[in-house]
This record gives sequence, C-alpha cells and structure tokens, in this order.
Amino acid sequence: MKPDYNRQGFYRHLIAAVVIMILYQGIGPFTLHKATFIPFGHDSSIDVTTSQWVTLPDYYTNLKWLYPTIREIDTIDAMQPTDVAILPWSFMYPGLQPLPLNDTLFYNDPAGTISFQQWQRESDMYDDFMAKKTQITIGGTVVLARGVHTVIQNNNDPLFPFGNTASLFKKSDISIINLKSPLIHNFEKPSNPFTLVGPAIYANALSEIGITIAAIAGNHMGDAGTAGFEETLHHLQANGIQTVGGGASHADAYACRVIDHNGNRFGFLAFNNVWSTIDKATHATPGIAWLDEDALTAISACQSTVDMVIVMVNWGIEYTHAPRDIEREWAYKMANAGATLILGDQAHWVQQHETINTTHVSYGLGNYIFDQHWSEKTRQGIIQTVVVYNHRIIVRDTIPIELQPSGAVSRVPRGSSTYTNIMSAYNEPVAPTPK
Repeated sequence: MKPDYNRQGFYRHLIAAVVIMILYQGIGPFTLHKATFIPFGHDSSIDVTTSQWVTLPDYYTNLKWLYPTIREIDTIDAMQPTDVAILPWSFMYPGLQPLPLNDTLFYNDPAGTISFQQWQRESDMYDDFMAKKTQITIGGTVVLARGVHTVIQNNNDPLFPFGNTASLFKKSDISIINLKSPLIHNFEKPSNPFTLVGPAIYANALSEIGITIAAIAGNHMGDAGTAGFEETLHHLQANGIQTVGGGASHADAYACRVIDHNGNRFGFLAFNNVWSTIDKATHATPGIAWLDEDALTAISACQSTVDMVIVMVNWGIEYTHAPRDIEREWAYKMANAGATLILGDQAHWVQQHETINTTHVSYGLGNYIFDQHWSEKTRQGIIQTVVVYNHRIIVRDTIPIELQPSGAVSRVPRGSSTYTNIMSAYNEPVAPTPK
C-alpha cells in the first residue's frame, strides 16, 4: 500500500504548527533581550578585580564567552569565601550581597553591571527596576552643635562635616537621619559642654544634602527648652524636611509619616528609650514619642496603611557593642507589631544586627555627624541604604564611615582594615534569642 503523501504532509504541517505554538505561546517567544549580571559576594570587602569569578550552570555558557577564566559551581554553597559570583541582578540568596563593579553598585548606575544580549522569553526587568526603584538612605547620630559647630565656623561651610558622604543622601529618593541637637534662630554657644544646640541655618544644610526626614526623638532635643524644640520643628519643616518622633502633641509625636514613591508606600516612626531633656508628648503639651505601648500601637496602625514601616529608635547604653536584652525584647515587640526595618542609635558605637522573622534590625548605626573624636569606635559609624522595587527589599547595603581629623566624615575604603573592623562589629552574631 502506497503512503498517503497528502495525509503525511498534513501531519507534518500540523506538527510544525504545534511546535511553533508551543514555542511562541507556551514558553516564548524567545527573542534577543539584554541580560544584566552583577557581582555578588559573602564579604562586602572582597576585591572584585582580583578574586576568582564563579557562576551557576544556567549562566556559565554565556559568561564563559566573555570571561574565559570564570569557573562553574553547582550551588551557591560551593562558593569559596573569597569567590565573586556573577549572577543576574535580581538574584537573591541569604548572606549574598551585591558588590561594586567599576566602583559602582548596580542600583546606582548601569556602569556597575555586566550586560549582553541573549535569547530570552522576556526582559530581565533591569531597566524597569532602575526606573521604578525607591532608594532609602539612613544615617545615625547627627549633632550640629559643639565641636561640629566649630568645624563649620572654621571652614565657613555648613556642608563641610558631611564630606564625601553627602552624595549618598543626595542620590537617594528618601533620606533620614537621627537629629539630636535643636536648631534655633537666636543661637548663643552654650557654656555647658553637654548642652547640644546649633544655629537654625544648619537646617538648610540638611536640606541641601537631600535629607527628607529627621527623626527628632533624641534625648537632647530638649536642650533649648520646649520653645527651642518647637522652633526646631518649624525650621526643619520650612526647609522641606518632615519630622518624626516628636511634635506639638501626643498625636503628632506618634504619627506615622507616610511617603509614596514609585508605587511603594512607606511609613516612618521614631521613638526614644533613654533619659531625655524633653518629656513625652501629651495631648496638651509638645514632646517626643517614647518607646512604650503607645509606640507599638502606632506601629500597628501605621502598618495597616503602608507597605513598609521604618522605625528609628534612640535606645541602649553608650559605648557598647552589643544590645542589651531589653533592646532586643523591644525589637521583637516592634517586629511583631509590624515594623519592617528597625534602625537604632545612641550607643555611639556600631552595634550588631539581626533578622527577626522578616524584620531587619540594626541595633546601632553609630555616629554620623558628631564631635566624639576621642576614640576609634566613636569616630566610626555606618550608613545604610535600602532599595525597594515592587514592594520588596532588593538591597540592604551597609557603608562604613569615619570622622577624619579635619572634622569631615568620609566613606571608608573597601578592603581597608578599618572597613573590615567596622563590618566585623556589625556582622558579629548576636547572643541567643532573649527569653
């Protein structure tokens, strides 16, 4: 019996049509798209240019053409401590963090990426990420008084103390610091060295470097009296800086400051938990917000209206590396109430951090702008940058800083012993979970 060529031809065309349908509708279509890769490492001080580059099997073939010495590993767990993993920009793995390429991090500029064209079903969304991300930068103690005031006067420049760290805040979408000195118009240098008060004009300097929110729940915010506290709020707000953690009344002090950006809604709160020169705000009197049951209520209420709740806390014992059980117990309470990020201050040293369920807690950011130049650890601090995209934290970057003899603060070079010491202090594991 002769084969029915017409029928065979029909079936061949049918099979071809099905294959095309599968390729273009079921799993495709495959077209040329830009693929964006970045370096990752377990240690942020790794030198990308001198370390062994590795990647996973899914990416090895394409990257081998560009980088012949790249090595294939089966899993991330197979990485050596000094390896640099070249992976898609959106790759996330516990303990793995993005590293700079060409002295640039991928979330700041495409110069920090490796990109090439490859056959993919869809875009890798890097361009969408760059257009829609929200970058939040947080600094610790800022005291625009006493020795810092002297440095500003000697250099005739209110921006001088911020050194090369100012750009970190300028290029962020939301920037927050823990302000711990009132700023008043009729300023006279206090005779008491423990009274921290600065001139009102310094509020303009904060605005110039891009500060959008000032946490004002610090323990020295009453150093110019209640009137000076209220005047400080006025000067900050007049310079476009929102305030959180204090106000004209209890409702204002505990209010959640909401900022919408690129489809993400963020809520900010701040609380104090140490002796202070200003009292807790009441329904009839101005003051600051304390870390108490009212704070937990405020976090819970804020969480119900925003995507992420970011809390600044003034707490702990000065000049200590590890948080006490009381700080950790409050961190657990705030995490359970709905806080997404908890950023502490007051120790004047960099302290440890931990993750409570999905809540990140940095117990002490250390000093940012202050005159405590008398010890190595009080000269050091960290600035943290958080990058959010599509309601998800993509990056948490920790940037070590140090007060220089000139009175300006500068970023600490990666790979230096100071960088390693600061990051080691920050990354040291906390004690077992408090009971």
